[in-house]
Amino acid sequence: MVNPYVNHLNDLPALLTVREVCQVLRVQKSKCYEIMRSGQLEYIQLGPRSRRVAAVALLRFIEEAQS
Repeated sequence: MVNPYVNHLNDLPALLTVREVCQVLRVQKSKCYEIMRSGQLEYIQLGPRSRRVAAVALLRFIEEAQS
C-alpha cells in the first residue's frame, strides 16, 4: 500500500531539517533522533548541532518502513 503523503514529498526541498522530518513523519523530535541514531534514516552532519536529511533518504525510509 502506498502512503498518500509520499506524493506530496516531491514538493520538499532537497535537504530537510530535523523539525521538517518530524512534521512529515508526525513524530516527536526525540523519536526522530532515535531513528537517525539507529541508522535507519541517513542524515548529513553539518556542524556539532546541525543535521539535515536528504529528501531521497526520507523517501527511502518511508518505503522500507512500509515493506
